Amino acid sequence: MSGDFGYEALPPIRRARDYRLYDAGGRRFLDMYLDGGSAILGHRPEHMLRSLKSSAAKGLWASFPGKDISRLKKAIAGLCAPLSSMTGKRGYKISPAVQLFRNRERLLAFCASAKLVDPMTLSVAECSSAARDGALFLWRPFAFGFWERLLEDESLMLPELLRIVPVLPVPGDFAPWALLSLRRIEDTPSRDYGNEDPISASVAALTATAVNDLLRKVAEPGSPWPSFVEEAVSSLLWQRIGPYLVWKLDRDSYALFRASSLRRRIVLPPSPDVPAIIPFSVTEGEVQSFLRIEEEFHGNL
Repeated sequence: MSGDFGYEALPPIRRARDYRLYDAGGRRFLDMYLDGGSAILGHRPEHMLRSLKSSAAKGLWASFPGKDISRLKKAIAGLCAPLSSMTGKRGYKISPAVQLFRNRERLLAFCASAKLVDPMTLSVAECSSAARDGALFLWRPFAFGFWERLLEDESLMLPELLRIVPVLPVPGDFAPWALLSLRRIEDTPSRDYGNEDPISASVAALTATAVNDLLRKVAEPGSPWPSFVEEAVSSLLWQRIGPYLVWKLDRDSYALFRASSLRRRIVLPPSPDVPAIIPFSVTEGEVQSFLRIEEEFHGNL
């Protein structure tokens, strides 16, 4: 996500459209970092743009009270609804409060600088250790099967309180961050209730629009990717979880693969701690280019 410095190796970018970036010379880059998942709907989602223009025209940049905050919280709760049924088997219940914070730094400060981790990139033992240490777990859409397998693993040891941070589909540093609390004992009152930041009405409106767009995408039947995408993911290099690709080799190998990809104008995350993302819109030529990078890398192993 923003702040992870995933684009530092790129030349100056002139514009971003959907899942592609364009530099000043007109060169096109396929983005498989997608701002750490915040741009999973692309860099310029149509409905978000309309919502932003509408809110800006109304001058709603200040943190005015209004219906958009409750609409955003309802959308976030809907996005994380599958998690509620999964964790219910473990005796957890999501707190009715979705807490909002202006940015990641504010959320981490509220949580006493707890570590933010992505369970996709951890082993079950590492997930257990992180949870016991009070870490915050990222929740990514389209990863339902992963969470089911993780929570059904009997070796996974979880604390009484598990805190979840959903990755919201708004690229950039101005989007709010959300926190959900999962408690094992249902009648335990939430001490966190009511503690959150005031959020700009405009930001709340466009974020709610983006989350609702994502909910519709999640609900679409069938695979959201073209059929030719399947062959471009090497099981030797990646573990695929929905649209997410988790690197299976060591960090030095990843750095080499990432550099090779950038030369082919494919942008990957800055480290294997962040999963790469298969864009929902990709051409067969781009897939073939990624496949050639994998084949060349296999030959060098």
